[in-house]
Amino acid sequence: SSKFQPAGAQEQARLAHGDAMANVEVGTQPLASYCNDAPQSRGVELNLVWQLTSMTLGAGVFTIPMVYNALGYVHASLWVVAMGIFADIAMERLLDISVQHSKDCYNALSELAFGAAGKTMMSAITLVTTFIAGLSYICTAKELLLDVTVAFLLDVDPNAHGEVEILSKGKTIVLLTIMVCAALPLTLSPTMGDNAWISKFGVCAMIISSIFFIIRCAMIWAQGCTGEMGCGEKPPAFKGSVGDVMMYAATLAFSFSIVFALFPVLQERVTAEGSVEAAVPPVRRAVRRSVAVCCVLYLLIGLVGSFAFGSAVNSIALCSLPLKEPLTQLVMLLVGVSVWMLTAIVAFPAVSSAEYLVKMCMGSSYRSGIRMWLVIVIGAAMVLVDAFVPTKIAFTLCGALGLSMGAYVVPCVLFLRLNSSGRTAKLLRVATLVVLVFGLTLLFGSTPVTVVNALGEKGGAAARKLMDLLCGHLSADPTLNFEL
Repeated sequence: SSKFQPAGAQEQARLAHGDAMANVEVGTQPLASYCNDAPQSRGVELNLVWQLTSMTLGAGVFTIPMVYNALGYVHASLWVVAMGIFADIAMERLLDISVQHSKDCYNALSELAFGAAGKTMMSAITLVTTFIAGLSYICTAKELLLDVTVAFLLDVDPNAHGEVEILSKGKTIVLLTIMVCAALPLTLSPTMGDNAWISKFGVCAMIISSIFFIIRCAMIWAQGCTGEMGCGEKPPAFKGSVGDVMMYAATLAFSFSIVFALFPVLQERVTAEGSVEAAVPPVRRAVRRSVAVCCVLYLLIGLVGSFAFGSAVNSIALCSLPLKEPLTQLVMLLVGVSVWMLTAIVAFPAVSSAEYLVKMCMGSSYRSGIRMWLVIVIGAAMVLVDAFVPTKIAFTLCGALGLSMGAYVVPCVLFLRLNSSGRTAKLLRVATLVVLVFGLTLLFGSTPVTVVNALGEKGGAAARKLMDLLCGHLSADPTLNFEL
């Protein structure tokens, strides 16, 4: 990508440190001496946490209660903690080899390990994964905004009556086109930092909505379901078949996609600090804090959501809350808008990877204006796929296919191949191998299970049309007045 540092500049930075690189110890932070001349402020590090967390703390957070209901609350909690630890191990190993080789780019590390084929492979993985993530984000935003619009204008909770078709396929495509056209032009910015306001807004919105969700679910759990709310059987501590574990583990994996924001964030710090060695320590601390924030929120949301709604929980648990309540409408509107805007952050790596692949094919004939056409093509693909692929399947497929490779398998393989420290602890290598095996299991286990389930759901019952729902309400209560 054009935003990456030239190889010559990276080589000069590496030579400037000379033999000091030999003193870098994997898995620790003895690099503080490189940063003494430019200490990091808390505001800068907090900004790093915002940017990293915004990549993962989005619509997927409200799929966690569904996983808890499917696997059991203890079983799912163990998976959340394990995946957080695995994600942190994988990202820190990437930072280790970034320091050792003075590289601030995922593609550059892949090229160093496997040549041009490795760089191309990593670009393709990033493109596919973040494209699918963008699909799930824009589709979730569409569903949330449609639901809150119907509830606000018609005083009807569409989620309390099973699956309801609010718009026809044609109108859905029109709406998705408008939403994509509003969000994706933001990916034309040269760096993610140019859209830092989206990251801050998105993380703040998700934290506020998560706190509201936790409190409201705790109230429902204590008082029981009332009115049109649907509550099912509470989940046991452990449950789920091997197939369930494969599928829902992939859904949880989607919730730890921080790795795809790691190198854009690192590159911005390299620009500010002047070297990879000085930039890595604050990014490493931000990674740990970001993973910790995500794990705590996921555990709380999963527990209260699954116990409040049980087996009746929606695939997007926020939709299980009583939507006729004004405060719930406000929170859902906030989440819908934030997820809509975060589509630009999530899709940014996809656009950059597509640009690199096209640039590699075109060579010197590549022009900067082609990035705009790539955004248009990616946006059109999002609209067409999102019009026909269920949100639940998009989340799971992203975790199974993309996150298994980009967040677990490739980081571990790169570390095992490129690590040049002779003092790497055995325990660290064993942990890396464990994460590698886990990623391969997701790739070859969860992906086919997800595809089979997607094919099996095609023959499900047809969704109820919104007009039929409204007619049912009118016939049940002739005095009902709709304010339009």
